[in-house]
Amino acid sequence: MLKQRIKILVACFMMFFCTTTFANYPVIDVSNLMNAINQLYAMYDQINATIEQVQNTYQQLERQAKAMKNMNWDNLQASFAEGNWSDNAWENIGNFRKNLTNATSAINDNLNLINEIKNTLENKAVSFGGKKYSIGGLFGVGQYGKNNLLNMPFNMYDYAKEAGQEAIKGWTEGLTYAQKERIMRKWGLDPENYGYVKLVEEQANELITTLITEGDESYYKALIKQIGENHQAIMDISNAAGESYTAQAQATTGAILALDSSINNVLFGIKQWGALFSKETTRKQVQEEAQREAAIDRLEQLELEAQKKTANINGWM
Repeated sequence: MLKQRIKILVACFMMFFCTTTFANYPVIDVSNLMNAINQLYAMYDQINATIEQVQNTYQQLERQAKAMKNMNWDNLQASFAEGNWSDNAWENIGNFRKNLTNATSAINDNLNLINEIKNTLENKAVSFGGKKYSIGGLFGVGQYGKNNLLNMPFNMYDYAKEAGQEAIKGWTEGLTYAQKERIMRKWGLDPENYGYVKLVEEQANELITTLITEGDESYYKALIKQIGENHQAIMDISNAAGESYTAQAQATTGAILALDSSINNVLFGIKQWGALFSKETTRKQVQEEAQREAAIDRLEQLELEAQKKTANINGWM
């Protein structure tokens, strides 16, 4: 099935190549591309750090909320922050009981939601070329971390050479001499190697499209929105909590807002730079391979010439 898809991709590329010129093809600034990839890694590191921060804070808030159940009910007023105790003691106690129950429930729900975000990022995987990829795995995190963004071009190139060799060979044989010359002048690659580069780019695009499906941003946004709504119940008990609880709850509000932005930026960055990075990495790899092969061919040619000279000298003697 995958080999058939490779053949289709090559056929589509051949049609594109035969009808398109390269005069306006953008020149890639490799240093900027690498900076973009490094920034993506830094952003995902921040996502991981934020998730861990929120997890740890909620665990601490959970312990503090449980401790409030053991407070001195005979002198409940002393436990409230100044100005938050009304004249109706029963109303204060009733509200506190309700808020404490709601806060405990919200903390537990939010721990589950933040764990769901982490689990989805790391373990929602798709199979491609005999390997599994996940969002977290692209950045070396989780069980699929070996198939990361830096290794993806090499994985796909190995697969393309195995599954696409026959199709690419058929394509190159159908090119005219002028078309082959155009490829060499533009890319410094022979048509076969150029075919592999384009094939890897198409594979990377297909993987990323499959991995980041329509609605993923909305899915994470909905989870984070629910965390934010639950978090209000956690804040409502601040009127009877100590400064530590209040400060931690407030800090978590900012972390939740930052998480929403960070996830959206990473998903957008993968779609913008992932396939381009794979293509440029593969282009560099096949160029280096071509140079090594040319050096080997040149050495073999020199050895043959040396053997001929030796044979000629022996013949004269």
